[in-house]
Amino acid sequence: MKHILKPLLIICLYELSKAITYEIIVRKQANDMVDVPRDYEEVARIQGKKATLKAYSLGGYL
Repeated sequence: MKHILKPLLIICLYELSKAITYEIIVRKQANDMVDVPRDYEEVARIQGKKATLKAYSLGGYL
């Protein structure tokens, strides 16, 4: 009887620790949101102009 219980106990503890580890990882990663700046469109527009000017001054097209 002992020979059956020991492997079952090891398997149960392994599965339990795997489930707990998964839950911890999911909860830690849940709050990793990045806020978009309010002036995102304006910054993107300015950077777009700079990239166009840089490409033009190098003789290329963007």
